[in-house]
Amino acid sequence: LESLFTAGDSHNEEVGYRLRKRVAVLLSKRFPSIEEDIKQLYAQRSAFVHGAFFAQIARDSKDAFNNLPIPDFNLLYQQKEYVRWALVAYLHLAQLVKSKPAPYGGATKVIRVLENSIIDMELRKKVLADVEKVLSLLPKPRGYDET
Repeated sequence: LESLFTAGDSHNEEVGYRLRKRVAVLLSKRFPSIEEDIKQLYAQRSAFVHGAFFAQIARDSKDAFNNLPIPDFNLLYQQKEYVRWALVAYLHLAQLVKSKPAPYGGATKVIRVLENSIIDMELRKKVLADVEKVLSLLPKPRGYDET
């Protein structure tokens, strides 16, 4: 998700925030809790990449012999589904933007359309409606609730 939704950014700060907001533009209709879920995933990713995950294992292993943490496989499955849905929506939107940029404010890059859609509610409605056409064709993820 980070590679897809922050590619070409010149900013290195607030990556998690921009990632959550851009993904939400595409998937918030299908997954209302996506921003909070991405925030949790990004925190776990950061802990792993920056070493806090391993430091916690080292602290915990002093008290519990051979008791390494087990990942939350349900959360990982859910995140894999988000990536699948996001990729489909992103590629569909890229195709639409490339063929007719005018309805998207003249932007020629998906990342710019997503960024503009964070604030521009009319553009967001258009993006959500356009990607919904292709998302409605995908099989529902396990445990998916449309409410």
